[in-house]
Amino acid sequence: MTQENHLFSGTVAENIRFGRPTADDAAVQAAARAIGAHDFIAALPDGYATEVHRRGGRLSAGQRQLVAFARAFLAAPGC
Repeated sequence: MTQENHLFSGTVAENIRFGRPTADDAAVQAAARAIGAHDFIAALPDGYATEVHRRGGRLSAGQRQLVAFARAFLAAPGC
């Protein structure tokens, strides 16, 4: 995983779910918990429904990376 992670306009959940579009909310949250992103996401104004804005501009670089890790974890076979 590179240092620069691309996020799309949409919510945090949509960005995590991008790796597996059919994943339900429980799977999205489980992926975030597994990589340690759940606490910061839950603390956002609208939690998983928080809009990240273009290229994830609403999040710090570290937060964008955690969202990208959660996306990769969710997309991994067997999750």
